[in-house]
Amino acid sequence: MKTTRPRQAVVLLGVTVAAALMLSACSSDTVKVVGDKSAVSQTGAADKTLDPNPPTTWPGPDKSAPAQKGKSVTVVTCTSASPAVQDMAAGVSDAAKSLGWDVTVVDGKSSTTVQTSAIEGAITAKTNGIITMCIEPSTIPTALQSAKKAGIPVISASSSIEDTPLIAGYSAYPMVGYGKLAADWIIKDSGGKAKVVVIDTPNLPELHLTQSTVVDEIKKCKDCTLLEDAQISFADSLSPKMGSLISSLNQRYQSNMEYVVLPYGGAWGQAGPAIRALGRKDLKVVAYDGDSLLTQGCKEGLVQAAPAFNLPWLGWAAADQLNRVFAGQKPLTDTTVPAFLMTQANCQDVPDASSLVKLDYASQYKKLWGVD
Repeated sequence: MKTTRPRQAVVLLGVTVAAALMLSACSSDTVKVVGDKSAVSQTGAADKTLDPNPPTTWPGPDKSAPAQKGKSVTVVTCTSASPAVQDMAAGVSDAAKSLGWDVTVVDGKSSTTVQTSAIEGAITAKTNGIITMCIEPSTIPTALQSAKKAGIPVISASSSIEDTPLIAGYSAYPMVGYGKLAADWIIKDSGGKAKVVVIDTPNLPELHLTQSTVVDEIKKCKDCTLLEDAQISFADSLSPKMGSLISSLNQRYQSNMEYVVLPYGGAWGQAGPAIRALGRKDLKVVAYDGDSLLTQGCKEGLVQAAPAFNLPWLGWAAADQLNRVFAGQKPLTDTTVPAFLMTQANCQDVPDASSLVKLDYASQYKKLWGVD
């Protein structure tokens, strides 16, 4: 594998807010995060059973706790501005109806101050449980300590796994698998000769894990070239700086940049217009998550591939984890929400990648809870 070493495109780190996504608690396949935020957790079984096709058989647990009805639950999101986060939170709300819970969803507004205040407000209101959505536990330690002291369990959905007793359980999808699906598609599509730029957000452990996996897989490809492992902070990836980075990379490499891998689906909001402005029909874009905006980019021929998962399914898995804790059971170490691949071959007739999953996972959870 050939690697060029130009000046890295580095944007100063901004606010630490998680956009998406990690899995379960700690198993033998899990590397715990202990202090060092650059260290990240690997998921378990779901990382080992990759399939580019949307799931058609139930990969989840075969038993759970009966529905612990009459609970009040608060969901605190990193930001409700993201379509992907909205879909995941909606999954929690739908699952809660089946479980007989009263759910309040609070927008964290991309601010750890707001997120901390929301958790403390939920504690004051004597909520029975809290689910944080796309929020790194290490960014809200005071709020988590308060919840622990009050005896209120917290499930962390879509975050990296930290070695902390402040989190009762985790829920997400295989981040390593995401990166492998992306790299495998690029290598196959290019005939093993891809010239690739990877854009990473190293201040977010779960996103960094995916992109570092892509980098590692491209390096293993003998005749592929990693042009650059560019870096930008999560906060800046949501700003015009992402579009500026895309333009800068294109000026630097021009037609040599055959593939660009965005750090997460939400980055398309800023990257999309910049890529559209390039007018390059030869540039192939890989992103993640497959929310409605990214799927529209796929329909327009601007996004060629996107590892994805059913976003509401993650919310159901988080609710199942909390239900287990309410019942006095240990949460799962791997919620096995599977990833798959959205491409232009299957994105044309769906509103988002989640719609490619026809498996009735909701009925499966209801059966486990005894409410079907």
